Amino acid sequence: MSDPEVGTNKLAARLTVTAALLLGISTIVLFTALPGPGGRFALLAVVIVLGVAVFAAGSRAFGRFAYAVGPAVCRGIGGGAIVLGAYLSGPLLVHVVGETSLVVSVLLTFLPAFLALVALALKGADAGVVGAAAVVPTVLVLLLAAGEAGPGTTALSLLALAVVAAVIAVPAPSSWSTAGISAGSIAAAAAIGGGATPLGAVTGPSVVDAVPEPAMRVLVIVAGLALIALFGALAMLRRDTAGGVLVALALASPVPMLVHDQMVPGHVDSASIAMAAVPLAVVIAVACAVTLDAARQFAGRLAGWLRPGGSTTVPALLSVAGLTAVVFAAQPLPSMVADHRLQGAIAVVLLAFAVALALRLTGMPGAVVAVAALIGLQTMSPWRRLLAGLVDNAGDPFAHLKVIVGVTVVAAVAVSWLLVRRHRHVGVVAAAAYLLAGTLADLVRASALLGGWSDREAVWVTTTIVPLLVLGLPAAVAALVARGTATRVSGQAVAALMLAIGGFSLFKALLRTFSGANPGMPTVLTPTDFTALTSLDQAGVPVAFGVAGLLLLAALATLSTTRHPNAAVTAAAMLFVVGGAQVVLGIALQAGGGAAFDLAQWIVLGVSAVGTAAAIVAVRSTPSYLAAGQARPPGGPLPAAQT
Repeated sequence: MSDPEVGTNKLAARLTVTAALLLGISTIVLFTALPGPGGRFALLAVVIVLGVAVFAAGSRAFGRFAYAVGPAVCRGIGGGAIVLGAYLSGPLLVHVVGETSLVVSVLLTFLPAFLALVALALKGADAGVVGAAAVVPTVLVLLLAAGEAGPGTTALSLLALAVVAAVIAVPAPSSWSTAGISAGSIAAAAAIGGGATPLGAVTGPSVVDAVPEPAMRVLVIVAGLALIALFGALAMLRRDTAGGVLVALALASPVPMLVHDQMVPGHVDSASIAMAAVPLAVVIAVACAVTLDAARQFAGRLAGWLRPGGSTTVPALLSVAGLTAVVFAAQPLPSMVADHRLQGAIAVVLLAFAVALALRLTGMPGAVVAVAALIGLQTMSPWRRLLAGLVDNAGDPFAHLKVIVGVTVVAAVAVSWLLVRRHRHVGVVAAAAYLLAGTLADLVRASALLGGWSDREAVWVTTTIVPLLVLGLPAAVAALVARGTATRVSGQAVAALMLAIGGFSLFKALLRTFSGANPGMPTVLTPTDFTALTSLDQAGVPVAFGVAGLLLLAALATLSTTRHPNAAVTAAAMLFVVGGAQVVLGIALQAGGGAAFDLAQWIVLGVSAVGTAAAIVAVRSTPSYLAAGQARPPGGPLPAAQT
C-alpha cells in the first residue's frame, strides 16, 4: 500500500531535497556576502515567500510538485525555508535598530522566528509546535534577566508559566498538549535551576546567577519537580515523543544540579530534602499502587483522566519506579552524600536496577526505562565517582584514567547491546547511540591525553566530530537504503541525534569565539564536546573537513525523508547547516582571505544552481496527477509511490 505522503518520482524527490539543502547554504553565503541590510532583508523576504509557496504546495494533493516529490517533502522544505528566513531576520533587525534596551533586543531577536514557528504550528506542523513552545520559556528567562529580576521573581514567573502550560496540556490530548508539555517542562526545570533552561545548557552557566531564599527554594524545587513529573506522565500516557524528549532533557540535564552548587555536599538541609521529596513520594505511590487494589484502581482512573480511555498496569507502574531511580541518582543524590565514591556506588546500584528492570519488562514500559537508563549512564558518569581514588597511580600517572575509561567503555557497550537486543524500539536505539557517542568521545580524549597530543584543533575534531560521523554516517545510509521500516526509522533517529549534537557543539564554539564565554565541559546536548577548541579563530582545515563530513551526513539523512518523512531529521539538518555553513565560510575567509571566500561562494552558488535546475527538470518530467489518471488502463491504479 503506497504512502500518500511520499511522492511518485523518487529521483525528483531526492534532487529536490538536495537542491533545498544547497539553497539553504547559499542563503547563508549570500546573507554573509551582501554588504547592506537592504539587500539582506530582500534576500530573506524572497526565501520566506518561496518557503510559503512550497509549503502551500504540500496541501495541494493534485498539484504536480506535491504529486512528484510528496506532500511531506514540500512541507519540510517550505517550513525550513520560512524558519531560516525568520531566524536570520532577528539579528538583522537588532542591527538595523541600533542601540536600544536589552529587552527590545531580546524581543527583536526571537520574535520573527517565534512567529514563523507559531504559523507552522497553526498549519499542523509538529516541529512548529515544539519549536514555538521551546522559545517561550527561553525568551521569558532572557527578559527576566534583562529586567534584572530577582531570583524569587524569576522562579515564581517560570513556575507560573509551567502551571499555565499544565492547564493547557492536561485537558487537551492534541498538538496543544505537546505545546504545553514542552513549554511547561522547560519552564519548571528553569525555575529549579535558577534561570537556566535545558536547551540553554549549551551555553553553560545559568542566566540568573542566584537562587531564592531557603523557604522559597523548597517551594520551587517541590513544585517544579512535581510539575515535571506531571508532564512526564502526560507524555508517557499519550505517547508524545516530542514532549517526552523535552521532559527527559529537564530531568537528565545539569540544570537542577545548579541548585547543588548552593548546597554543601553531604549536608542534608531543607533544599536537599525537597529535592528528594518528590522522587520518594512517587516511589511510595507506585509501591501502594502495585500492592493495593484500591490504589491501583485510583491510578487507573487518574490515567484515564489524563488520557481518555487510558488505564494503568503493573508493568507501567514498575517503569515509573525505574524512571524515579534514575532521577534520584541524577538530582538529589549528589547533594545528600558527601563521599564521591559512595555517590558513585549508589548511582551504579540505582542504574543497575533500572537496567535490570528494563530487561525484565516488555513493550513500552521496558523501552521507557531503557531509554532513561542509557541517558543516565552518559549524563551521570557514575564510574568516575565510584573508581576515583581506588587505583594506585604509582609508576603510571594515568593508571586511574585507563581503568575508568576501560570500565566505562565496556559497561556502555554491554548495556547498549543488551537493551537494544531486548527492545527494538527507535527511542532505545537513539539513546544507545547517545551513550556510545559520549563514550567514544571519552575514549578518544583519553587516548589524546595518553598520547600527549598537543594540537588542540585535532583533539577537538577527533573527540567532538569523529564519534558523530562514526555513528551517524552508517545510520544515515541505513535510513536511505534499508527496506525495513523499523531500520529506516531507527537510522533516521540516530542520524538526527548526531546532527543535533553537532549543531549545538558548533554553536558552543561560535559562542566561545564571539562572546568569550566558556560554556565548560560537555552538557546534556553536547556529550562529545570537551571544549578543547576555545575559539574558532584556532580552526583550520581539519575542522573544515570535519564539518564538511557532518554536512554530508545532513544531506544523506535529509534524502532519507523522501522515503519516510521525518520532521526531526529536517529540523536537525537545518540546525546543523546554519552553524556548519557559517563555520566553513569563516575558516575559508580566515585561511585564504577574501579570494578563498569568493571562490567558496561561487562554488556553492554554482552547485546550487545546477542542483536546482536538475530538480526542476525532474519534477517537470513527472506526469501530473490528472495526466497519470488519463494514462492508466481502465480500472487500473494510479502510479504508486516509489519507496
